Formats: sequence, C-alpha cells, structure tokens
Amino acid sequence: MDNMLGDLYKPDDGDDFYSKKYRDELENVSFQLLEEITDGFSESRELGRGSFGVVYRGLTKNGDYVAVKKLHANVTDLNHKQFQNELYNLAKLKHENIVRIYGYCYEIKKTFMEHDRRKILVEEPRIALCLEYLHNGSLQDHISDEFSGLDWDTRYRIMEGVCRGLYHIHRNLKKPLYHLDLKPANILLSKTMQPKLADFGLSRIFRNEELTRTTKSPLGTLGYQPPEYIERGEVSEKFDIFSLGVVMIHLVSGRGGFERYACMHSEEFINQVKTNWRKRFKQLQRNSLRKVKVYCHEVETCTRIALNCVEKDTQKRPDIDMVINNLKDRKTHRFKSTWTSSFRQDGRMYGSYMPYSNRYLNKLMSGSICTETKFYRREKLPNVGEEFIIGRKEEKQKIVASLLQSMTQHITILPIYGIGGIGKTTIAKLIYYDTNFNSYSRVWVYVSPKFDLKKVGNTVISQLSSEESQINETQMIHSCLMKLLSGKKVLIVLDDLWEDSLFQLNNLKDMLSYGDSINVIVIVTTRSKHVAENVSTNVEPHKIEPLTDSMCWDIMKQRSNFEAKNHKEHLAHIGMEIAVKCGGVALAAQSLGFMLKPMELCDEWIEVRDSDIWNKSISKDANSPNHVLASLMLSCTKMDRCLILCFIYCAIFPKGHHIVKEELIQQWISLGFIQPTKLHSNMQICEKYILQLIGLSFIQDTMSPKYSQAYKKGLTLFTMHDLVHDLARLLTAGEILDASNIGTMDARHVAREPATRSLFHGYMHAKSNFRSFIRTNSNIYTYRRRREPEGSGQQYKYALLTNCHKPLEVLTDSPNMIRALHFRDCHGSKGLKDYAFLPAKLSLKVLDLSGCNIAYLPASIGELAVLRYLNAPEIKNEMLPDSLSKLSKLIYLNLSGSNISALPDSIGDIEGLMHLDISNCVLLCELPESFVDLKNLVYLDLSHCQIKITARVFSGLTNIQHLNLSKSLIHGGDGLEGLQEAVGGLTELRYLNLSGCFENLRPDEVLSFVDRICRLTNLVHLDLSFNLGLVSVPESIGSLRKLHTLDLLCCRNLVTLPKCMFNMDSMKMLNVTCCPHLDQSTLPRYRYFTLPYFEVHADDGESTSNIGLLRYVNPTHELYISGLDNTISAEEVDSINLSQKQGIQSLSLSWTRDAQRSVEDMEVLGKLVPPDTLKCFELRGYDSMSFPTWVMGITLYLPRLTKVVLWELRKCNSLPPLGQLPTLQKLVIGGMDSTLTVDEGFCCAGPGAFPLLQELQLCQMENLEVWNTTYSCGQSNEDVQEFMFPNLRELLIRDCPKLRLKPCPPKTVGWKIENSDNVLSSWDEEGEIDLAALFPSRKEFKKLWEGKTKVPAACSAQFEKCRKPGASYNACPERVEVKSSKLPLGKWRLFRHLLPTYDLRISCCTYATSGSSQEIIQGLAFIESLCLEDDAQSELPNWLGELTSLETLEISKYPGLEAPLDGMKQLAHLRKLSLINCRSMSALPQWLGELISLKELIISEWPNLSDFPESMQLLTSLKMLRLERCPRITALPGWLGDLASLKILVISNCKGIVSLPDSIQKITRLVRV
Repeated sequence: MDNMLGDLYKPDDGDDFYSKKYRDELENVSFQLLEEITDGFSESRELGRGSFGVVYRGLTKNGDYVAVKKLHANVTDLNHKQFQNELYNLAKLKHENIVRIYGYCYEIKKTFMEHDRRKILVEEPRIALCLEYLHNGSLQDHISDEFSGLDWDTRYRIMEGVCRGLYHIHRNLKKPLYHLDLKPANILLSKTMQPKLADFGLSRIFRNEELTRTTKSPLGTLGYQPPEYIERGEVSEKFDIFSLGVVMIHLVSGRGGFERYACMHSEEFINQVKTNWRKRFKQLQRNSLRKVKVYCHEVETCTRIALNCVEKDTQKRPDIDMVINNLKDRKTHRFKSTWTSSFRQDGRMYGSYMPYSNRYLNKLMSGSICTETKFYRREKLPNVGEEFIIGRKEEKQKIVASLLQSMTQHITILPIYGIGGIGKTTIAKLIYYDTNFNSYSRVWVYVSPKFDLKKVGNTVISQLSSEESQINETQMIHSCLMKLLSGKKVLIVLDDLWEDSLFQLNNLKDMLSYGDSINVIVIVTTRSKHVAENVSTNVEPHKIEPLTDSMCWDIMKQRSNFEAKNHKEHLAHIGMEIAVKCGGVALAAQSLGFMLKPMELCDEWIEVRDSDIWNKSISKDANSPNHVLASLMLSCTKMDRCLILCFIYCAIFPKGHHIVKEELIQQWISLGFIQPTKLHSNMQICEKYILQLIGLSFIQDTMSPKYSQAYKKGLTLFTMHDLVHDLARLLTAGEILDASNIGTMDARHVAREPATRSLFHGYMHAKSNFRSFIRTNSNIYTYRRRREPEGSGQQYKYALLTNCHKPLEVLTDSPNMIRALHFRDCHGSKGLKDYAFLPAKLSLKVLDLSGCNIAYLPASIGELAVLRYLNAPEIKNEMLPDSLSKLSKLIYLNLSGSNISALPDSIGDIEGLMHLDISNCVLLCELPESFVDLKNLVYLDLSHCQIKITARVFSGLTNIQHLNLSKSLIHGGDGLEGLQEAVGGLTELRYLNLSGCFENLRPDEVLSFVDRICRLTNLVHLDLSFNLGLVSVPESIGSLRKLHTLDLLCCRNLVTLPKCMFNMDSMKMLNVTCCPHLDQSTLPRYRYFTLPYFEVHADDGESTSNIGLLRYVNPTHELYISGLDNTISAEEVDSINLSQKQGIQSLSLSWTRDAQRSVEDMEVLGKLVPPDTLKCFELRGYDSMSFPTWVMGITLYLPRLTKVVLWELRKCNSLPPLGQLPTLQKLVIGGMDSTLTVDEGFCCAGPGAFPLLQELQLCQMENLEVWNTTYSCGQSNEDVQEFMFPNLRELLIRDCPKLRLKPCPPKTVGWKIENSDNVLSSWDEEGEIDLAALFPSRKEFKKLWEGKTKVPAACSAQFEKCRKPGASYNACPERVEVKSSKLPLGKWRLFRHLLPTYDLRISCCTYATSGSSQEIIQGLAFIESLCLEDDAQSELPNWLGELTSLETLEISKYPGLEAPLDGMKQLAHLRKLSLINCRSMSALPQWLGELISLKELIISEWPNLSDFPESMQLLTSLKMLRLERCPRITALPGWLGDLASLKILVISNCKGIVSLPDSIQKITRLVRV
C-alpha cells in the first residue's frame, strides 16, 4: 500500500532522520530566552555598543556562543511583519564573509504610565538580533601600525575577505544591496581571523525606507563617509567602496593612516608605508631578500588599491569588480614565485587555506527537512465554566431539567449523541460540574472504541474508592460496586461509547444498577444514534445540534485574539465566511481560531478561506463530517514539518490514553523528529511544540487520577480528542499497526473481515482523496518518497500491541520496518517474550514495555542495535541481562520500581545514555564501577533507593544536570564524605533533589553537606524539603548566583536564613511552608517570591507582573497571594494554572485597599480557580460587586472547604452560597460595607444549610443592621422556626455598632461581643423572664431543662415558652465575653434573653459599674465564673458582692484599684480567686479569710505587696497558692503551715523570698512546690 506521508521520512540508515546538527532557518525567539542566555543582559556579557544597540555574548543550552544585539527601542517604526520580512531577506545572504543571522526577537512591551491621574497603556517594541558569534571580536581591536600587531598575510586575508563580502551583496543578488556603514567595528573576526561583515542591512531595515539616489537620513560613520554623501547626500555602491578604502588604509598603515595620507602626496604615502613594512619584514630572519621584495610589492599594490578607493571623484573610484581583480593579481604574482608555498608565517601553504567559519557553517547550518519553526505562546485554555463555553448554556439547562425530573428512578441513563467535535464532552462536563449534583459522588470514565466492561467497572471502583483497582473477575467487580454504590447518589459519565451490542449494553446497565444506591445518573456520550437509543432507559436521548455560524465566529475571535488585531473591520467579514465552513463544530472553530492568531494580513485570512482543502472529500464517516476534518487538516498545513511528524506520532497511543508529556518528548527525540537549532535545545523545541499542539486543540491537558503513579510523581498528562486522533491516524494511512482494534486476529488478513473492512476502506478512501492534496502541500509532503519493494505487504512504522508473548511476525510481513513499538494492557498475559519485539531489531528505536508483565528482561534485548528509548519499569527478576549494555545507541532508560539488585557491570558501555531512571529500585545497593563511563548522562533519578554513592562512580558524570536523591537516606561517616565528594564534583548540575535525605544526620553534618553543595555554581533548583536535621542555611548559598528555586518545605527545625539571600538576584522562589520555628524577619519577601507567601508586583513601566512565576511551582499545604491589584492582565493570571496545583490545602487571595487596578478584580478572580483539594480559603480586599462563576458554584469547585474568610469585600451586598458547603466549620466575614442584612438568603442559609459550621465571626460590619437568626421551615399552616446555624459553638461579633439580632439570640456555646452595643441593648422588654425569681440555682434550672425534675406549677407556662424551638431562651451559651462596651450594665438586655450563662468576661467596659443592682442581678443571676478586666477603672462594681452564685472570680488589670469591695466577703461559694496586676494596692483585704470555700488563690503582679493579712490562715480549704511577680515580699508568714489542705505552692519571680518557713513541714499533703 502506498504511504500518504512516505516522503516525510528519509531512509533509515540507523542514525537520526536528519544528518545535520542545526536547521538552517531564521528563528523567532522570545525576549525571555535572550535574557536567560545573556544573564539578563549583564554588563559582564557586553561585547560592544553601536548606533543601533548593544551587543552581548550569549551561551545557549546547546553550549554554543551567539552574539545578541539588543536594539534600541526607538530604532524602528516597522511593524512585526515588515521587520520579519526584511530579516528573512537578510537571512538568505549566506556567504562566508557575512555574519549569519540566526534569529530575532520582536515583542511589544506594554507599559502602564500615569497620565492625568489615570493609567494609560504605552506599547514599546523589544527588538533583538541573534547573530553568529566571532571569537576574535572586531577588526577595530586588532588594528595597529606597520611595526606591530597582525602579520601581513593576516591583514591581506582580511582585506580579501571584506572585498568578497562586498562583492556578494553588490553583484550576486537580484537586487544589489549596500552596507552603508563599513568600518573596522563592523568587521568581525573568527577564530582563524576570517573577516565577516556585520550590521549588514540594518540601515535599510530600521530607517523604513527604500534607499534612493539621494537621502537626507544620516548613514554611515564620520570618517568613513564619502564626500558626495557629505556634500550632496548621494548614495550608491561607491559609498561602500570609499569606506572599504579607508578600512584598507587602516590595515596597511594603522589607525592614523588615513589622516597621514590627507597631509601628503599619494606616492609619498605609499613609499612611507612600504618602507615601514620593509623594516618589519627584515626583522624576520626566515625572510630572504627575495621574499621581502615580494611582500613589499604586495604592500604597494594594496595601498594603491586603497588610495584609488578613496578618490573624491566617484568616476575614478573603482567598483568592487576592479578591486577583486587587482587583489587576484597579487595572488597570481605570489604563486609565480618558486617559494610560494612557504610564504605563510605559520608554515602552511596559503593555497591550502580554507576559512574555518566557512567549514563550520557548511557543517552546522546546512539544510534539513525542518526548514521552518513557528512558535506561538500558549494561551491557557480556561477551566470548564459557563462563562467560557459559547452556545451551550441553554442546552445544558434543558438536559439538567430532564434529569431532575427522572430522579425518582433507581438508575437514569441519558445518552447525548452527535457528530464528532460537536461538543458532546463539553456539555457532559458542564452537567458533571452543575451545582444540582453537589451531593452526588462523581465518576468520569473514558470508554474508548474497544469496549471493555471490566475496565469500565474498575475505573468506577477506582474513582469512588480513590484507590487503583485492577480486578479481573466480573463477580468481584460487582461485589465492590455493590458496596460502593450502596446508600449513595452517584453521577457517572461514560464518555465516547461505541459499543452497539445489546448484550454488552445490558451487561453495562446491570453492572451500574448493583447496590442499594439512592439514585444513579449515567450520562453517555456517543456519535451513534443507534447506540444512544439502545443504552437509554427512562429518558429520551439528546441530540447535540450544531452551533450557529455566529457562535463559531465568536469562538474563533476568542481563540485568535481578534480584538487586538489592527485591521478588525477588514478581517471580520472574512472571518465570518471562514466560520461558516466550521459547520457548527466547536472543535473546528477552536483550531482555526488558534491558527489565525498570528495572521495579521487580510491576504492570509483570504488564503485560509479560499483553500482547496474545503473542497476535498476526506472521510466517508457520517460521524466525522468532511468540513470538520478539513478545518483540522488546514491547521496542519500551517504547522512546522517537524511538528507534523510529532503530531502524527501521537496516533500510536490508543484513543483516550493519558499521554505522559515527559515520555512523549523523549520518544520524539529518540525517533529523530527533533533537531536543535543554534538558539534552542531539543527540550526547548519540544516544549514549544507541546504548547502549539495545545493551542490548536490537538492535545488537551488532563488531570491524572489521584490514585495513579503519574499523579504521585507530578507528571503532566495529555489526551487527544477522538476526532483529532482520527485525523492523525488518517495522515499515517495505515503506518500504525494497532492490535487493540484487531484483537487476536492476524493483521495481514484484517481487510478481509467484515467487521473491520470499513476501517480499511476508510483509510483507502482517505489515501485516494488526500494524495493530491498532500503532494501539493510543501509542509506535509516534502521529499520524494522511497519506493516500496514490489509485491510487499503493509509496511508499518509504529505498532501498538496488546499481547507481549505473541510473535511480531504474525502481525506484519515487514517487522524490520517498525521503529516504535508500544505494549498496552498486557498485564494479564503470560509475560514478555523476545519474539514479540526481536524481529524489528534492525529498525526499532522506541520500545515501551510499561504495559507489560515483565518477569524478566530477555537477554536478546541487546540485539536491538539502533534502540534509543527503552521504558521497562517494574521488572520482577533481580537480575538484568548483561546484553543490556550492548544497546550502544540508547539515550533513554527507565527501570523504575523494579526488583533488580544490580545493574550490569558493563553498563558504562552505553556511552550515549542521557536519561536513566532507577527510582524505587529498593534492592539496588550499589552502582557498578563502569557507571563512571556514562559521561553523557544528563538525567539521573535515584529517589527512594539505598544506593551507596562514591566519588569514584560519580567522577565521570561531568555532564549531569538533573539528579534526584529524594528519600534516599544518607548516613554519616565515610558514606557522607563520599557523597559530599561525589555530588560536589558535579559542576554542571542544574537540578538537585535531596528531599528527606538527612534523617540520620546531625545538624552540623547537614550544614556541612549543604555548604559543600553551595559550590555547585550552575545550580538552578535545590530541594532540601522534609529534612528535620536542617537548622540553618549556610552563608555560602549566596555563591549560587543562578539559583532560581530553593525548597525548604517542612524543614520544621529550621530557625534562620542567611542575610546573603537578600542579594540573590537570580532567586525567584523560596518555599518555607511548614517551617514553624523560622524567624520571619529573615525572609526576603520583597526580593523574590517566598512560598507560602507570594506578593504580586510589577516594576514601574512593566507590561507584566511577577505572578507568572507561580506557573513553575506546585506549592504544598499553603499559598498566600497578596497584591493582586498589581496584576497587569488576566492572561498572566490564567497562565499559573492554579486549579492544577493539587498540593494546596489553604489559599489566601488579597488585593490592596484603594489601590489602582489594571484589571477588574472579578476578571482576575475568575482566572484563579483553586484546586478541589482546598480546605481553607481567604478572600481579602476584593473590590467587584459580584463574583465569577466558580465562586458562585463554590460547592462544586471546592467541596472540601472547612474554613472561609471573606474580608473587606466592600462593594458586595450578597455572598456565594456558602451555606451549601457540606464540610464548612469556620466562617469569618468582615469589612463588608454594603451588607445591611443577614437573613435566609444570605449565603443560601436555608434548610439543611451550614450543617457542620461551628465558628462564625462577623467583624467591622459598620452598616450591618439586622441579623435574622432563625428562618421559617414550616409547611401549610405551621410556622416552625429553626436556627440559621444549628450547630454553632463559637460566635464573635466585633465592631458592628448598628447590628440588631432578632427574633432571638443565636444558639451557640461561646459568644464574644466587642464594640457592638446594639447587640447588647436592642431587645424588647416583652417576654423577658426573671430567671432568678423562678429558679434557685443554675444547676436546678438545668435539671428542669433536661427533664430530670418536675416543673413547678407557678412557672410552668413561662418554662414551656422557653422550651419552644426557635424561642428566645433556646439560646444557652456557656461562655460570654463582652469587650469595649459603653453601655451601663443595666442596659445589657441581651442577658435577659439567654438561658443561664456559666462564664462571663467583661473587658474595658467603661460604664459596667453603673446601673441598678436589681436590673443587673436579673440578667446575671446564675453566673458562676466572672472575669473583670479594665485598666481605666479605679474601683470595682458595687453589685459584685451580690453575685452569690459565683465560684470563680478573676480581677485583672485594675492598676488604679486601691481596695476591693467589702461586699465581696459575701461570695460564700467562691472557690477560685485571681487578683492580677493591681499595682496600686499594697495589702490584701482582711475579709479574704472569710472566703472559707476558697480552694485556689492567685496573686500576680503586685509590685507594692509586702505582707499577708492574718485572716488568710483561716483558709483551711485552700489547695493551691500561687505568688508571681511580687518583689517586695521578703518572707512567707509562719502560719503558712496551718493551711493543712495545701497541695500546690508556686512562687515565681518573687526575688525577696529566699527561703520557706519551717512551718511548711506541717503541710503533709503538699505535692508540688
């Protein structure tokens, strides 16, 4: 069979597809990359300055030097397209004497500036060129007179090279170009002193005009400008000739040569120059007189040529042809001499000279099939939310309504069907996240075309139990589902169901019906109406209708950034016509929109609209209509050719497969799809390809299940839309052998089977109709395809197999053509056999065994001569075959999780190995000696291993950049010294993970080890998390000038950070989460961002803020983001992808009050969707009136929240439905100036709301007037009142001066009221009950309340009124604290509406001492514990002695109190008395001895107390006496021994007491002193 894309591939010769190291194309590079390779354009990298900009030396990740010319922002008014076109013209000037342009940067920096008290946006271009780097600098640095410096041969070669460069631009181009600024500073020299013209053409580019005969624009440099230009502004090729003449004069006579010539006759000047050179020639002993004569003749010739070039008369001035011919005459004259070959001063023949740079460029920059690389920045796709979905909101609501009506059924199955790409999955996601299903457990299952009932069942079990399930027996699956579904409401989505067998569908329904579930709702998406009808139960299948053309256009505008385009009015009509071609399919509109994003010109849009692809017949499948595939195919035509290869390869994965990004990239590299450029490494190109595929919607981000290894390792996963997968398979036209679609059938005969014949016919149809299209598309079809042997069968290049013990030759006639082989879902097979892969030994480059049951790795693995990628995790056998070392081409090896006890002794023979993962190989104890030979190793993962590392083994790893030793315990002694030496020698290391490694080390050993690490000056990322032995960080960390990230998570004993960290300019992220003992003053928060604290800021004039840095980190536990008012755009906020950071449990988002904003708070908050793992959420300073969708659906997005803080939301008059959060325990609301009422509508506080809320705080609500503490939940004529917060235990009301509670106090255990007098006083007198008159004590009342005693007839009616649910007296707090009240205590009417309170604290209440005793006692009748605290009062309230029920009394902070009330001696039940901070009192009252029930006495902070009253010896019941900070007491009284019950005596900070009285020995019960 012909291969549709056969010519994309070159013949496989055992090496990469491409023979060249670099692609020969001009690259568009980001300004960020240029900053990285130049160390932020540091002064130390500066090479020179010119009229257009500054030149810096850059070092790429490939290890190559480039010159980066950062141009001044004001050098051009060209737009991006004009600039790019001019540069591409310059890039075509490939000549050995012209500096190559490798790439360019053209970005717009958006700057906000203050103007008329408002911010305005100013756009400033950031322009730079990436040029060939010449190691010997410019000619300017080498020019000297005739007596020193460069020898004559070198000077002559420079003159000759400059002339050749000028000849090329003057004569060899269709349209001649002029340099116009030729001077020594613009002539650069290579290592071999070969000259190259630099800054060529910049005058033309940056002056934005065609050069004509005359111009008034300043060109060139003074001293090199010809007279005709200076006098008349004339420009011609003679401009460059004059400049050339001046340069040649400088070369033959030094810097002042041209000035000397101007002061003498030409012949005199020539003779002087020749005489000077003759003297130098004679100094060289090896030069004979004949040689000197020849050299002098050459000097004379060159000098005459130079003088002719600077003739004032342009007619007498030679052109470049004449100059070149004259120089050739010099060479001819030299070679006529018999000693020609020995004239080179370096001993080599001139005739053998070949410029080094020419050879280098020929080798380095020759062409390859990847001739165009277009990179676009990824626009992060929004999370699923209705504000992002166009055209499906009403349809979703209709479906939800249908489901709600059918909830009476035990199981409801609703199929959604429609053509591919129409939006079935999108609608399913909207239903899945709908708030109507908040109480449901949710499950999402991708079914795939190959239906597997057991796989579906195991996926449901895994997601419901959060543990991976791989049950093979159907009965066991049913049993598990029965347990998991019982008593639950479950929503299940079965995405992409193809199975149409009634038997299988009935089995599926039966399986999901198991268990005594309350309700199971199943959403099924399918392309087939037949399948939809067969699987549905009690609801009609829903057909998804196409979007309207205007909706498709809206999607395209959204994805193409249409609003930012310059010619919107012209593009709109064309765009609408393109939208019509989408056929109402959202996927097509998304892909086309992203493709149009970089297109600015109308002609480009017209080309898309009028493309022939729309007229091609692509597919016969009615479920994959032509217009959809055509739109996707059109996107392919605009892709880089290498990117097409990468995209097509993704078709090797089965539909719905979670593709691991890191593994995919390594496979692309191993297959040779990726080639580094001069400016971008392999990995950088792969990352950009990934972003472009995401932008085109060809791959999509996906979340891995939390029970999977991918989730635990933090890997990035992708999936492909089914339709995109179909396109990729279509483009391969049968190059992929997919056994998952064949089963156990022989693939060679698959086309004969009726069940699969349509699949093959589809490919054949596609091949027939696409051949002409592909052959005419230069991006897809590039090279003449290699002819297949006549009569050969299907030749597969990639294979996806499901049986690892079946011979490969059974599946294909040409196994030797297979380059990539994947095994999937083979865990139930008999085990890996070598004949499953060995027939492909001559061609196989990628072998993925991750889906196999690998008992042992066959010895024949070593016969895979060209294998470059081997993924073989979890090998059961302890031994690896020695033949593994024969894989000399291998660059990637993954053996993680294996039971191996040793690596092959000859592992070092795999010299090209770059990536090695042996993590979790717990039996592996040491590395073989040959490990030292893995000199190309870049990535090494030894995490969770107990390998002994020695300096000898690591000494050869000179190129390693990524080393993971996490959870590999390090022991002290020799092992520690060996590891220090080993790691300390890895000078190229960029990433080092030592998480949890130091558990067995002393703090000093940890510090010493970290100090040694700080010598690794290239380190970018250092992870020291979970190390309890880390107490401090050494000062030497300041030497890590490239360190970007320092992770100190959960270093719980860390105390301080060094001061040098304030000066670490490269540091971007510091994680000190869960470091409770860390001195916060040592945190340099404003220097860079520190986790968990991150402050958003933007430097003056910057177009972006620093919030984008959060995209690179995955915080754990906590994250506090402040200064969100400093964000510049919603896009940069979106880029951090907050919802994917699953480690965050506590999140705080805050804006600065009254600060100016560049973006609306609602827009910013809409992009900050937290992960669903969140437990604590704080929102502060939010200034919008309403909330984004995710906040209003907070119960869906954040179902695990236990704490919410909403502070200073001044414009919000309503809140999200917090009452529906099922696990919310604490709610803090403050500073909401627009909120007037708290009622049933507040936070959706209706029936069933706030089921677990225990703590509520209302603070600084200055305008809050009413809180309706109950709501009505009665039916018919009943009026049943229920408390809004039924389980509340702690309530704080602070700074709410207008607040009134009605109809009754809330039900709570503890209550604090601060500066909110209306809460205390605004109660009606009607219905108040004098509890003191009805009940003798609080204990008696509690017995009545609990029904333990009979209610007296006299108070029966009033008592029943109290017991009525929702009534005022239903509130019975045990603790109440009142602070900062200005009301007399008699007006605290609240206490007459509370059931008896046990504990009361009164603090700083100015008028609490006033009021009638009768009013006060009525409210405080049953108080048993009282604390009075007020530093402004000089006396105690007169009613204190009347609280006869008091058992605990604390009088604190009464510095002006001189004597306590005598009435206090009436407190006969007092058991504990605390007298604290009574500074004015010098003696305790005499009546203290009358408190005969007192058991505890605390006297603290009495600076004037010097003695104790005699009456205290009557306190015979006293068990504890505490004296603190009483410095004037010099001795304890002798009667202390009479306190026979005393058990505890505490004396603290009483400096006068030096001994205890002898009588203390009489206290026999004393247990603590």
